Amino acid sequence: MSKYQLQLKPNPGQWLLYVDLEEIKSKSVIQVLTLLEQMGYDPQLRYLETDRGVKLYALLKEEQHEPTQSISDEHGFGELIALYEAFKDEDMAIRSSRGLPIKAPVTA
Repeated sequence: MSKYQLQLKPNPGQWLLYVDLEEIKSKSVIQVLTLLEQMGYDPQLRYLETDRGVKLYALLKEEQHEPTQSISDEHGFGELIALYEAFKDEDMAIRSSRGLPIKAPVTA
């Protein structure tokens, strides 16, 4: 996988926060990126090839946590709310995904 491709299924302990640029209808891509920068993010453009063509995303955060531990449901909650408010009526474009933890082996 290229470093520019978006990984939709995060690795164990990985947290991704990104914006699906195709879902934003009221602003141009440059307007979205500028707004994200004003919010303090350094958006990184990522793509994903699908049967319907190429999709474009703005990756905002890619964090690695302990792979054997679950990431809290509250992690990034404040950021999500701020993004939902910044992109009212287009909140389906805001994506947050967490990698499931590695299951520890069961010892007998």
